Amino acid sequence: MRRLTFIATAALLCAACGEQKQAADNGFMINFKKEFGQSCEAAASRRAGAEIARKYCGCALDKLVAKYRPTELAGLTPDKVQPIMTQCAKDVGVE
Repeated sequence: MRRLTFIATAALLCAACGEQKQAADNGFMINFKKEFGQSCEAAASRRAGAEIARKYCGCALDKLVAKYRPTELAGLTPDKVQPIMTQCAKDVGVE
């Protein structure tokens, strides 16, 4: 009986840990999207105008989020971001 109680408790704790990680990942993603979008659009709009900047940054954000997990996004380096930015520039016609 003790073993069954231990297994049930361990399973509940694992589920709780998974839920906490998911909540942390969701919070990170919300913040990442906001911060990336704002900084990207601010920089891009100076060169290409607000409408193009919105499309360009939206493209980049979509591709980054699709390609990388939250833990990877937190440590992105320019060499990982640049190919995506270049592709998005082509996609929206600003290259």
